[in-house]
Amino acid sequence: MFAWLFTQYRKPGKLHFGSKWMNLHGRVFIGNPESFGLQDCRENVLKSFYYLRADRKMPVGDDGEYDAWKLDALRASQVRHASEKHISKAGFLAVSATCLVLCFGAMVVNKGKAGFSAPSLGGAALSLNECKQKYGEGTLQREELIACEALAKQEMGRTK
Repeated sequence: MFAWLFTQYRKPGKLHFGSKWMNLHGRVFIGNPESFGLQDCRENVLKSFYYLRADRKMPVGDDGEYDAWKLDALRASQVRHASEKHISKAGFLAVSATCLVLCFGAMVVNKGKAGFSAPSLGGAALSLNECKQKYGEGTLQREELIACEALAKQEMGRTK
């Protein structure tokens, strides 16, 4: 469990779950690194563009390969740094819009449920005379009181 959550407990050579997650979402929602002008970068730099810093591997080959990788990694790092501000704003706006839509949907569902409440108790409808009798005795329960109020409003609507 610790290896999954914390970098320092991870075995070397294994890709983080966070890197896989960020790579998937980055490529789906933001786009491929090639769309940022990194077409001529090395394949391993493009593949690890959205990875966590700990998972970005440098080649262990010769010095010439390392120098070329270092320049490509520097360009990719500059592109990441330049787009951080815009991506964080877009993420905030997307999450805020999603929360607003969910709240509005919940409000509509609750109003819809409130509109369909029946003025009956357990399927047995009370009559207006029974309501008056129970009110006079003082034995009206909360649910019965709500049902009686709804029944009285219906009666008032009919008599107008």
